[in-house]
Amino acid sequence: MNRKYQILQAVIELFVSTSHPVGSKVLKDSSNIALSPATLRNEMSKLEKDGLLTQSHISGGRVPTAKGYRFFVDDLEIPEQTEENLRKEFKNTAFTYFKEKQADQNLYDIVSILSKLTPNIAFATIPSAEKMFFLGVSQMVMQSEFSSGNDMSGVFRVLEEDLYDFLYSLDLQKDIELFIGNENILPEIDSCSLLVSKGEMMNETAFFGILGPMRMDYPKNIIAMQEAQKLFLQIEK
Repeated sequence: MNRKYQILQAVIELFVSTSHPVGSKVLKDSSNIALSPATLRNEMSKLEKDGLLTQSHISGGRVPTAKGYRFFVDDLEIPEQTEENLRKEFKNTAFTYFKEKQADQNLYDIVSILSKLTPNIAFATIPSAEKMFFLGVSQMVMQSEFSSGNDMSGVFRVLEEDLYDFLYSLDLQKDIELFIGNENILPEIDSCSLLVSKGEMMNETAFFGILGPMRMDYPKNIIAMQEAQKLFLQIEK
């Protein structure tokens, strides 16, 4: 590697990692180039005359130009160990991404099944995104308890703003916990019943459940939750 390319490469790598213009002293302290700051300053001046670097202020450091990046990329030789590390990082990131995506999809499918079985709202948290999703709102509003818009607006607010934090504040002692009416801590849903279960997904706790009026089909919803929990345990594996 000739001196010109070595210095340009070092400047580009520093600028990419710090976003700060690179001066000769910084370059000397941060690279393995065995040249004095004065020699580096002279070489960087030549690179600037060649249009490979530019300097916004006389006393400031230099940054690569488009021509400089092109020169760097056209002769780029990635060290074997660096290439191996980068490919490994990509594969690990991709594996985690697809695993999380599949887990989220499986959880969504469980909520979809619950929503099809009950005229209530089925929900789940997505811990990787720190949010939750729910299905069945259109079914819920059709029920007589929620003919008043005010009644349903409180439920909406809980679903969108409070339920996620509420679930993570719970210390569930059973596989499926049932909160009926005023047993719910959140006053906006004290006319509802809430069935909740939790488990581990990608080493994080996730919750899922059913929210509906106290006038719900408890046997059907409890059985549905038990079966959903079995599916959830399969996701964990």
